[in-house]
Amino acid sequence: MTLRVLLLLFCVSAVRGREHENSVLAVNNITPDCTDDNSTITTEAPLGCVCGIYLFEAKKWTKELPEGDPVISHNISEKFPNNPDGHKSCTKKCLSIIIKYLPNSPTLICSALNRDCYKERAHLFIRNGSDKWIRTNLSAGREYCCKNNLPYKC
Repeated sequence: MTLRVLLLLFCVSAVRGREHENSVLAVNNITPDCTDDNSTITTEAPLGCVCGIYLFEAKKWTKELPEGDPVISHNISEKFPNNPDGHKSCTKKCLSIIIKYLPNSPTLICSALNRDCYKERAHLFIRNGSDKWIRTNLSAGREYCCKNNLPYKC
């Protein structure tokens, strides 16, 4: 029960906005472990599913991963296996969360973006059980244009 409460506390949504430009948001995946002599050691907890939205122009298909942090990221409390089936489950979970915010997506993305953009698409990446981003080949069906953290019609 205590572990579930701790996991809920560590599961946060982070939207990077201009006010967070110089701050570093990190959650250490450390859980206490007890030994036979009642001393405490720390071990790394397995990484869960993380959704990341990157915004970039995709004029030609490239296998390169985007640099830097995603515009929007969301940690999911569920853990999935680090294999293709687990990646698919993680992606589906991310999509179920994203769908709730689609009507307001221009405002959310532009307010979290630290720069102006013109005709860029939002691309979904996941991290599942590792610290490397995995391309899902899913992107928004629309292009985003932002100026001074506000959306405008392209």
